[in-house]
Amino acid sequence: MAAAQAPILVVEDDPITADVVRAYLEREGYPTVVCASGGRVLDLVRQLEPRCLILDVMLPERDGFDITEALRERGSTIPLLILSARVEEADRIRGLRLGADDYLVKPFSPGELVARVAALLRRAEVEPSPTRLLRLGALCLDTERRQAAVGDRMIELTFFEFCLVAALL
Repeated sequence: MAAAQAPILVVEDDPITADVVRAYLEREGYPTVVCASGGRVLDLVRQLEPRCLILDVMLPERDGFDITEALRERGSTIPLLILSARVEEADRIRGLRLGADDYLVKPFSPGELVARVAALLRRAEVEPSPTRLLRLGALCLDTERRQAAVGDRMIELTFFEFCLVAALL
């Protein structure tokens, strides 16, 4: 599916919130698909190839943190915004460390949500560099496989750490 026509996938089990998010996104011209359960998200991401994922944390079947972690472990770079009623700083930090690109707390301004989605899409749709390997001295990053090494020793990095090191290189 072409990126310009791909929908935004909204994973939200509250029908009122899902309807508000869908209405605001579609009013701005973003095709939107809503899913109410965490259990189908990974299959939908594979099938729809959405431009962006808006993900609640507290979902039936599979929570948003688990979904975020699974997507990033599989190498997905889909722009991901967590939209959650979980307001604790620890929850926001956890979501971002697992690989979310943004975290918005409920209750939220629908206009702000649309603006954040637009910002995520602007950053994501910049053409990626054709360079697969980034090097600095003994440090080597494989951006395709998301692996890091110093010399012959592999280094384990979180998604956020990898992105930060890649950006600095």
